[in-house]
Amino acid sequence: MSGIIDVHHHWVPPQHARNLQKVVLPGQSVREMKPGTTGIFHGPSMLFWMNEQISSVDRLIANLERCGVEKAVLSVSNWLEWLDLAMCREVNDAMHELRRRFPERLLTLAHVPIGEEGALDELERCRSLGVAGVFTIVHLSRKGWTLDHPQLDPFYAAVQSAGLPIVVHPACEPLEYVATTPKERLPLSDFDLLTCYGRPYNTTVSLLRLLLADTLEKFPRLRFIYPHLGGSFGLMKERILSRYYDLGMRERLERRLRQFWFDTAPPRWSRAECRCAVETLGAERILFGSDHPIAEDYLERAIAMLRSAAFTDGERERILGANARAFFGNSGQRP
Repeated sequence: MSGIIDVHHHWVPPQHARNLQKVVLPGQSVREMKPGTTGIFHGPSMLFWMNEQISSVDRLIANLERCGVEKAVLSVSNWLEWLDLAMCREVNDAMHELRRRFPERLLTLAHVPIGEEGALDELERCRSLGVAGVFTIVHLSRKGWTLDHPQLDPFYAAVQSAGLPIVVHPACEPLEYVATTPKERLPLSDFDLLTCYGRPYNTTVSLLRLLLADTLEKFPRLRFIYPHLGGSFGLMKERILSRYYDLGMRERLERRLRQFWFDTAPPRWSRAECRCAVETLGAERILFGSDHPIAEDYLERAIAMLRSAAFTDGERERILGANARAFFGNSGQRP
Protein backbone atom coordinates (compact mmCIF):
# COMPACT_ATOMS: atom_id res chain seq x y z
CA MET A 1 0.00 0.00 0.00
CA SER A 2 1.28 3.48 -0.84
CA GLY A 3 1.56 6.16 1.83
CA ILE A 4 -1.33 7.88 3.58
CA ILE A 5 -2.54 11.28 2.32
CA ASP A 6 -4.47 13.41 4.80
CA VAL A 7 -6.68 15.89 2.91
CA HIS A 8 -8.04 17.60 6.05
CA HIS A 9 -5.06 18.82 8.09
CA HIS A 10 -4.66 22.24 9.70
CA TRP A 11 -1.84 24.67 10.28
CA VAL A 12 -1.87 28.41 11.03
CA PRO A 13 1.16 30.73 10.70
CA PRO A 14 2.59 31.38 14.18
CA GLN A 15 2.25 35.15 13.87
CA HIS A 16 -1.50 34.77 13.38
CA ALA A 17 -1.87 32.79 16.61
CA ARG A 18 -0.56 35.58 18.83
CA ASN A 19 -3.30 38.21 18.71
CA LEU A 20 -6.89 37.10 18.17
CA GLN A 21 -8.26 40.36 19.55
CA LYS A 22 -7.42 42.22 16.33
CA VAL A 23 -9.83 40.15 14.24
CA VAL A 24 -12.88 39.62 16.47
CA LEU A 25 -16.20 40.71 14.99
CA PRO A 26 -19.07 42.50 16.76
CA GLY A 27 -20.62 40.24 19.39
CA GLN A 28 -17.46 38.11 19.70
CA SER A 29 -14.92 38.03 22.52
CA VAL A 30 -11.48 36.56 23.18
CA ARG A 31 -10.86 34.43 26.27
CA GLU A 32 -8.04 32.35 27.61
CA MET A 33 -9.31 28.77 27.70
CA LYS A 34 -6.26 27.36 29.48
CA PRO A 35 -2.60 28.41 29.71
CA GLY A 36 -1.31 28.80 26.17
CA THR A 37 -4.71 28.43 24.47
CA THR A 38 -6.88 31.40 23.50
CA GLY A 39 -10.33 31.17 21.92
CA ILE A 40 -12.80 33.36 20.05
CA PHE A 41 -16.29 33.10 21.53
CA HIS A 42 -19.80 34.16 20.55
CA GLY A 43 -21.62 34.24 23.85
CA PRO A 44 -20.98 30.87 25.51
CA SER A 45 -20.06 29.19 22.21
CA MET A 46 -16.37 28.71 21.41
CA LEU A 47 -15.84 29.34 17.69
CA PHE A 48 -12.09 28.91 17.21
CA TRP A 49 -8.96 28.52 19.29
CA MET A 50 -5.25 29.05 18.82
CA ASN A 51 -2.17 27.62 20.50
CA GLU A 52 1.25 26.21 19.68
CA GLN A 53 -0.37 22.89 18.75
CA ILE A 54 -1.86 24.33 15.53
CA SER A 55 0.98 26.70 14.61
CA SER A 56 4.19 24.72 15.19
CA VAL A 57 6.00 23.56 12.06
CA ASP A 58 8.14 21.14 14.05
CA ARG A 59 5.06 19.55 15.60
CA LEU A 60 3.34 19.35 12.20
CA ILE A 61 6.17 17.41 10.57
CA ALA A 62 6.78 15.27 13.67
CA ASN A 63 3.10 14.26 13.72
CA LEU A 64 3.26 13.13 10.09
CA GLU A 65 6.46 11.18 10.74
CA ARG A 66 5.13 9.55 13.92
CA CYS A 67 1.91 8.38 12.31
CA GLY A 68 3.37 7.33 8.98
CA VAL A 69 1.48 9.92 6.93
CA GLU A 70 3.16 10.58 3.60
CA LYS A 71 1.50 13.92 2.83
CA ALA A 72 -0.93 16.41 4.34
CA VAL A 73 -3.12 18.93 2.52
CA LEU A 74 -2.93 22.08 4.65
CA SER A 75 -5.59 24.65 5.43
CA VAL A 76 -6.15 27.14 8.25
CA SER A 77 -9.50 25.62 9.28
CA ASN A 78 -12.13 28.14 10.41
CA TRP A 79 -9.48 30.84 10.79
CA LEU A 80 -10.33 31.77 7.19
CA GLU A 81 -13.63 33.25 8.43
CA TRP A 82 -11.70 36.14 10.01
CA LEU A 83 -9.07 36.75 7.32
CA ASP A 84 -9.03 39.82 5.10
CA LEU A 85 -7.02 40.02 1.88
CA ALA A 86 -3.79 41.06 3.59
CA MET A 87 -3.97 38.20 6.10
CA CYS A 88 -4.81 35.73 3.34
CA ARG A 89 -1.67 36.82 1.52
CA GLU A 90 0.33 36.20 4.71
CA VAL A 91 -1.13 32.71 4.97
CA ASN A 92 -0.40 31.93 1.33
CA ASP A 93 3.17 33.18 1.58
CA ALA A 94 3.77 31.21 4.78
CA MET A 95 2.35 28.02 3.27
CA HIS A 96 4.38 28.49 0.09
CA GLU A 97 7.52 28.72 2.20
CA LEU A 98 6.46 25.63 4.17
CA ARG A 99 5.90 23.76 0.92
CA ARG A 100 9.35 24.89 -0.30
CA ARG A 101 10.91 23.42 2.86
CA PHE A 102 8.93 20.17 2.81
CA PRO A 103 7.92 19.53 -0.82
CA GLU A 104 7.52 15.78 -0.31
CA ARG A 105 5.28 16.11 2.75
CA LEU A 106 2.83 18.95 2.11
CA LEU A 107 0.23 20.15 -0.39
CA THR A 108 -1.03 23.71 -0.03
CA LEU A 109 -4.26 25.48 -0.90
CA ALA A 110 -5.10 29.03 -1.96
CA HIS A 111 -6.71 31.02 0.85
CA VAL A 112 -8.59 34.03 -0.51
CA PRO A 113 -11.46 36.23 0.78
CA ILE A 114 -13.90 34.81 -1.77
CA GLY A 115 -16.36 37.32 -3.17
CA GLU A 116 -14.39 40.30 -1.86
CA GLU A 117 -12.15 42.84 -3.57
CA GLY A 118 -8.78 41.45 -4.58
CA ALA A 119 -9.80 37.80 -4.22
CA LEU A 120 -9.41 36.92 -7.90
CA ASP A 121 -5.99 38.57 -8.11
CA GLU A 122 -4.84 36.64 -5.05
CA LEU A 123 -6.24 33.42 -6.50
CA GLU A 124 -4.18 34.01 -9.66
CA ARG A 125 -1.08 34.73 -7.56
CA CYS A 126 -1.61 31.48 -5.67
CA ARG A 127 -2.06 29.60 -8.92
CA SER A 128 1.31 30.93 -10.07
CA LEU A 129 2.81 29.64 -6.81
CA GLY A 130 1.59 26.16 -7.70
CA VAL A 131 -1.13 25.43 -5.14
CA ALA A 132 -2.99 22.10 -5.19
CA GLY A 133 -6.45 23.63 -4.77
CA VAL A 134 -8.56 26.38 -3.23
CA PHE A 135 -9.86 26.44 0.34
CA THR A 136 -13.25 27.78 1.39
CA ILE A 137 -15.78 27.64 4.20
CA VAL A 138 -19.24 26.16 3.47
CA HIS A 139 -20.65 29.69 3.31
CA LEU A 140 -19.27 33.23 3.31
CA SER A 141 -20.43 34.63 6.63
CA ARG A 142 -19.13 38.19 6.11
CA LYS A 143 -21.03 38.47 2.83
CA GLY A 144 -24.04 36.47 3.97
CA TRP A 145 -23.69 34.30 0.85
CA THR A 146 -24.12 30.59 0.30
CA LEU A 147 -21.72 28.92 -2.14
CA ASP A 148 -24.36 28.91 -4.88
CA HIS A 149 -24.66 32.72 -4.83
CA PRO A 150 -24.71 34.03 -8.43
CA GLN A 151 -22.11 36.70 -7.69
CA LEU A 152 -19.59 33.90 -7.14
CA ASP A 153 -19.68 33.01 -10.85
CA PRO A 154 -16.45 34.94 -11.65
CA PHE A 155 -14.68 33.08 -8.84
CA TYR A 156 -15.90 29.70 -10.07
CA ALA A 157 -14.97 30.58 -13.64
CA ALA A 158 -11.42 31.37 -12.53
CA VAL A 159 -11.14 28.19 -10.45
CA GLN A 160 -12.50 26.02 -13.25
CA SER A 161 -10.15 27.63 -15.77
CA ALA A 162 -7.20 26.95 -13.46
CA GLY A 163 -8.23 23.30 -13.08
CA LEU A 164 -8.08 23.53 -9.30
CA PRO A 165 -10.34 21.60 -6.89
CA ILE A 166 -12.16 23.34 -4.04
CA VAL A 167 -11.61 21.98 -0.53
CA VAL A 168 -14.50 22.92 1.75
CA HIS A 169 -14.63 23.28 5.56
CA PRO A 170 -17.59 23.65 7.95
CA ALA A 171 -18.45 27.12 9.23
CA CYS A 172 -18.33 28.09 12.89
CA GLU A 173 -21.99 29.07 12.82
CA PRO A 174 -24.98 28.63 10.50
CA LEU A 175 -25.52 31.57 8.17
CA GLU A 176 -28.66 32.65 10.04
CA TYR A 177 -26.72 33.15 13.29
CA VAL A 178 -26.36 36.94 13.12
CA ALA A 179 -26.39 39.60 15.82
CA THR A 180 -29.95 40.70 15.03
CA THR A 181 -31.47 37.24 15.55
CA PRO A 182 -33.06 36.82 19.02
CA LYS A 183 -31.27 34.18 21.08
CA GLU A 184 -34.44 32.16 21.52
CA ARG A 185 -34.36 31.60 17.75
CA LEU A 186 -30.78 30.27 17.91
CA PRO A 187 -31.28 26.78 19.38
CA LEU A 188 -27.70 25.68 18.74
CA SER A 189 -26.24 28.42 20.96
CA ASP A 190 -26.10 26.26 24.10
CA PHE A 191 -24.51 22.95 25.12
CA ASP A 192 -21.74 23.26 22.47
CA LEU A 193 -24.31 22.32 19.81
CA LEU A 194 -22.73 24.73 17.33
CA THR A 195 -19.70 22.43 17.17
CA CYS A 196 -21.39 19.07 17.62
CA TYR A 197 -24.37 19.59 15.31
CA GLY A 198 -24.09 23.07 13.80
CA ARG A 199 -21.12 22.07 11.65
CA PRO A 200 -22.72 18.92 10.18
CA TYR A 201 -25.87 20.99 9.64
CA ASN A 202 -24.23 23.87 7.76
CA THR A 203 -22.09 21.43 5.76
CA THR A 204 -25.17 19.52 4.63
CA VAL A 205 -27.12 22.66 3.72
CA SER A 206 -24.17 24.01 1.71
CA LEU A 207 -23.81 20.77 -0.25
CA LEU A 208 -27.54 20.54 -0.97
CA ARG A 209 -27.74 24.12 -2.21
CA LEU A 210 -24.91 23.50 -4.68
CA LEU A 211 -26.60 20.30 -5.83
CA LEU A 212 -29.97 21.96 -6.35
CA ALA A 213 -28.90 25.33 -7.79
CA ASP A 214 -27.66 25.78 -11.36
CA THR A 215 -24.04 26.50 -10.36
CA LEU A 216 -22.78 23.08 -11.42
CA GLU A 217 -24.56 23.32 -14.77
CA LYS A 218 -22.62 26.50 -15.46
CA PHE A 219 -19.33 25.04 -14.17
CA PRO A 220 -19.38 21.30 -14.89
CA ARG A 221 -15.64 20.84 -14.36
CA LEU A 222 -15.58 22.13 -10.78
CA ARG A 223 -14.61 19.51 -8.20
CA PHE A 224 -15.30 19.76 -4.47
CA ILE A 225 -14.08 17.89 -1.41
CA TYR A 226 -16.80 18.25 1.21
CA PRO A 227 -15.79 17.62 4.83
CA HIS A 228 -17.13 15.30 7.50
CA LEU A 229 -18.65 12.82 5.02
CA GLY A 230 -20.86 15.64 3.76
CA GLY A 231 -22.30 16.41 7.20
CA SER A 232 -25.42 14.28 7.45
CA PHE A 233 -25.48 13.69 3.68
CA GLY A 234 -23.33 10.57 3.91
CA LEU A 235 -25.89 9.03 6.24
CA MET A 236 -29.12 10.47 4.81
CA LYS A 237 -28.58 10.85 1.07
CA GLU A 238 -31.59 8.78 -0.01
CA ARG A 239 -33.86 10.26 2.68
CA ILE A 240 -32.99 13.78 1.52
CA LEU A 241 -32.84 13.35 -2.26
CA SER A 242 -35.74 10.93 -2.78
CA ARG A 243 -38.19 13.85 -2.76
CA TYR A 244 -36.31 15.42 -5.68
CA TYR A 245 -36.07 12.05 -7.42
CA ASP A 246 -39.88 11.90 -7.23
CA LEU A 247 -39.95 15.25 -9.04
CA GLY A 248 -37.94 13.83 -11.95
CA MET A 249 -34.55 15.23 -10.89
CA ARG A 250 -32.65 11.95 -10.32
CA GLU A 251 -30.54 12.04 -13.50
CA ARG A 252 -29.62 15.70 -13.00
CA LEU A 253 -28.65 15.27 -9.34
CA GLU A 254 -26.68 12.09 -9.90
CA ARG A 255 -24.74 13.85 -12.67
CA ARG A 256 -23.96 16.75 -10.37
CA LEU A 257 -22.94 14.42 -7.54
CA ARG A 258 -20.04 13.28 -9.71
CA GLN A 259 -18.43 16.65 -8.94
CA PHE A 260 -18.21 15.86 -5.20
CA TRP A 261 -15.82 13.90 -3.01
CA PHE A 262 -15.97 13.59 0.79
CA ASP A 263 -13.44 13.34 3.61
CA THR A 264 -13.56 11.22 6.76
CA ALA A 265 -12.72 13.92 9.32
CA PRO A 266 -13.13 13.99 12.27
CA PRO A 267 -12.39 10.48 13.63
CA ARG A 268 -15.62 10.26 15.59
CA TRP A 269 -17.63 7.90 13.37
CA SER A 270 -18.98 4.56 14.54
CA ARG A 271 -18.48 1.36 12.55
CA ALA A 272 -22.12 1.52 11.41
CA GLU A 273 -21.74 5.14 10.28
CA CYS A 274 -18.56 4.31 8.36
CA ARG A 275 -20.28 1.42 6.59
CA CYS A 276 -23.31 3.58 5.80
CA ALA A 277 -21.09 6.30 4.30
CA VAL A 278 -19.18 3.82 2.13
CA GLU A 279 -22.38 2.23 0.86
CA THR A 280 -24.10 5.59 0.37
CA LEU A 281 -21.29 7.67 -1.14
CA GLY A 282 -19.04 4.97 -2.58
CA ALA A 283 -15.50 4.16 -1.40
CA GLU A 284 -14.14 5.76 -4.60
CA ARG A 285 -15.56 9.12 -3.46
CA ILE A 286 -14.14 9.14 0.07
CA LEU A 287 -10.73 10.60 1.02
CA PHE A 288 -8.87 10.24 4.29
CA GLY A 289 -9.08 13.29 6.56
CA SER A 290 -8.04 13.59 10.19
CA ASP A 291 -8.91 17.18 11.28
CA HIS A 292 -5.57 17.14 13.09
CA PRO A 293 -4.55 18.92 15.31
CA ILE A 294 -7.99 20.06 16.52
CA ALA A 295 -7.54 17.27 19.05
CA GLU A 296 -3.99 16.22 19.75
CA ASP A 297 -4.67 12.54 19.05
CA TYR A 298 -6.89 12.99 15.97
CA LEU A 299 -4.28 11.73 13.52
CA GLU A 300 -3.74 8.48 15.41
CA ARG A 301 -7.48 8.01 15.91
CA ALA A 302 -8.25 8.71 12.25
CA ILE A 303 -5.75 6.12 11.06
CA ALA A 304 -7.00 3.58 13.62
CA MET A 305 -10.56 4.15 12.39
CA LEU A 306 -9.55 3.42 8.79
CA ARG A 307 -7.62 0.33 9.84
CA SER A 308 -10.57 -1.05 11.77
CA ALA A 309 -13.00 -3.74 10.62
CA ALA A 310 -15.34 -1.00 9.37
CA PHE A 311 -13.49 -1.06 6.02
CA THR A 312 -12.38 -3.79 3.65
CA ASP A 313 -8.78 -3.91 2.49
CA GLY A 314 -9.75 -2.50 -0.91
CA GLU A 315 -11.78 0.34 0.58
CA ARG A 316 -8.98 1.15 3.01
CA GLU A 317 -6.35 1.37 0.27
CA ARG A 318 -8.53 3.71 -1.77
CA ILE A 319 -9.50 5.98 1.11
CA LEU A 320 -6.09 6.24 2.78
CA GLY A 321 -4.28 7.37 -0.35
CA ALA A 322 -5.23 6.09 -3.78
CA ASN A 323 -8.28 8.33 -4.15
CA ALA A 324 -6.32 11.44 -3.14
CA ARG A 325 -3.53 10.65 -5.60
CA ALA A 326 -6.05 10.40 -8.40
CA PHE A 327 -7.95 13.48 -7.24
CA PHE A 328 -4.96 15.83 -6.96
CA GLY A 329 -3.08 14.31 -9.87
CA ASN A 330 -4.13 17.03 -12.32
CA SER A 331 -3.59 20.00 -9.98
CA GLY A 332 -0.51 22.17 -9.62
CA GLN A 333 0.99 20.03 -6.85
CA ARG A 334 1.05 16.27 -7.22
CA PRO A 335 0.82 13.80 -4.32
